[in-house]
Amino acid sequence: MKNQSIRIACLQVEAMPYRKHSENKEKILRLIKQASESQAKLIVLPESVFPCYFLSPDIIDSHTELSSLTTQFLAEIKICAKKYQVFIAIGLPEYNKEKNALYNSAYLIDDHGEIIGMTRKSFLWHFDNIWFQSDNQYPVFDTKIGKIGIFICADGR
Repeated sequence: MKNQSIRIACLQVEAMPYRKHSENKEKILRLIKQASESQAKLIVLPESVFPCYFLSPDIIDSHTELSSLTTQFLAEIKICAKKYQVFIAIGLPEYNKEKNALYNSAYLIDDHGEIIGMTRKSFLWHFDNIWFQSDNQYPVFDTKIGKIGIFICADGR
């Protein structure tokens, strides 16, 4: 895709409380559909966009429940990427059962609906470090639309 431009849609999604995660999911899926209709080839969503941004133990008391929600939602996002033939970068909490750790992660999904990479937030800012673990990798992915690197929020500093 040398010297060609691509359309990128950056979706701004209001942070919603956990109890409204079903409504949030429907809104995100609707926005992805709208962005794909604008001929976007890459759709970028915010960090920890689903089920909610604030994940304190007061709000979510089970990592298993959280993992189940995000796994199901990620499967729906993969279907959207394939259906609309777009790349999607999306921030979701990731529970790693083996390490018993919660990460603020971002996934890159290709236009075939396959996860081609992910990264975890490194610079945990303010309250992030109360419930998330940090990581320190900044991968770059070769794709047919170009090289794509992902960082999450304060990692850009």
